[in-house]
Amino acid sequence: LKHLMVFWMDVTPLVRAKDAVYRKHREVENKNNLLSATLEELEASMEAFVKTMVRTVDAKDPYTAGHSERVRDYSLWMGEELGLGEYEMKMLSHGALIHDVGKIAVPDDILLKPGRLTDEEFESIKKHTVHGASIIRDVDMFRDCGPIVRWHHERLDGTGYPDGLSGDDIPFLVRIVSVADMFDAMTSDRSYRAAMTTERALEIISQEAEEGKVDPVVVKALLAITKRHDMKGNVKGFVA
Repeated sequence: LKHLMVFWMDVTPLVRAKDAVYRKHREVENKNNLLSATLEELEASMEAFVKTMVRTVDAKDPYTAGHSERVRDYSLWMGEELGLGEYEMKMLSHGALIHDVGKIAVPDDILLKPGRLTDEEFESIKKHTVHGASIIRDVDMFRDCGPIVRWHHERLDGTGYPDGLSGDDIPFLVRIVSVADMFDAMTSDRSYRAAMTTERALEIISQEAEEGKVDPVVVKALLAITKRHDMKGNVKGFVA
């Protein structure tokens, strides 16, 4: 071999840099996994907190036990029928489940009264919407659920409470929960009356839509899900 040309380069810095990038990548990946696990744990804790609040409301009034879960299920079924997105469905689920949490603040002698309420007592009942919105106001997870909790008794024609909203001032998710709430209340036994059949409840709610009190698009979705899930007669106690 008469001639030899050699090219030499020290790759040590390159290898070290590559190794550092790899270590950083693994570090970021581990932190992301830890963050995901923490968020899942937090969400599970909040879910348990929600269920505890709902059970507290149920414990006050045995006639409404299971009401919040059924309203959530009906709301989600209607949400699917209406093609809502993932985030809207999540807010619908949380909002429907805690929509009556403010009843914790309603005196038992009014909440459980078997006969007709006086005007003053009814005003006290109506305040559960305001109490509920106040309870969840500082909980980040439920901040977007505030309108559902406060306004699920509002009506499109302005005859609802607590703020007398009307038309487009009432968000669409609130309209869904309002109809689900009405339907379950009508088809469940209460201290002051027996449950209606599904057919009778749907007749009344459809009439409310014709009168401009509730959203006809939402009522159409309710009619669809009652057929799809074969909900007949008294549906109290039914949970998906």
